[in-house]
Amino acid sequence: MAANGPEGLQTLALRDFIVSRCPSLLRGFRSSWLLFNGHLQTAYSVFGDFSDVDRVTYDRKLLRLMDGGTISLDFTPPPNVRPLADDTPIIVAFHGMTGGSYEPYLRSILAPACASVAEGGLGYRAVVINFRGCAGTP
Repeated sequence: MAANGPEGLQTLALRDFIVSRCPSLLRGFRSSWLLFNGHLQTAYSVFGDFSDVDRVTYDRKLLRLMDGGTISLDFTPPPNVRPLADDTPIIVAFHGMTGGSYEPYLRSILAPACASVAEGGLGYRAVVINFRGCAGTP
């Protein structure tokens, strides 16, 4: 329920706020008839070729840690592709247990978020933190 708070600010329950912005959350999930269960959906996401979908270009920086380990930071968009203002919002993303910045689930989020506003995106920048031994990180 909405109510007026101090200084004319409107307060709204979190559920109502989310439902008002994401009405698709109230609809049930309907998968493709070919991928009718979670096992097939997982296999498809693992073995499917998504290299032409949600293209994201990264600029990689390696960060040496005090214990001698290394993590890599993949920034998008690279400064030479599209320079951004210093106050541009940044998304910090982490991959799954053994994944990396190349994973389709990360690219599907970062591609529209980091596309320019002129291309229909949000115009953000992002960094994916690749853990030790993941995504080609030593």
